Amino acid sequence: MKPTTVLPAGPADPAPAQGTRLTIAAEALSQTSCDAVRLTFNPSQLPEVVRIKMLAAALITECENLRGRAARDAAVAITNAETACMWAVKAATIGR
Repeated sequence: MKPTTVLPAGPADPAPAQGTRLTIAAEALSQTSCDAVRLTFNPSQLPEVVRIKMLAAALITECENLRGRAARDAAVAITNAETACMWAVKAATIGR
């Protein structure tokens, strides 16, 4: 599969082809989204934790961009992304 970077992306960017491996450019993540998921905190050093946190930070970054149109909805989505990240990290690290 051909890797492609999905962030930063804008509304005019076409959707990637099916079967394309998506990657997230760390530079495209907002600092507040990285702080929200504590991106650099990973004492277990598990790659799963890094992937989970990068995905959550990417979603939060996208939601931050929606605040101008739907502030309340974006805030709820961000809160739930933080919660989902926490539970996913717990699932990835339990018993390790």
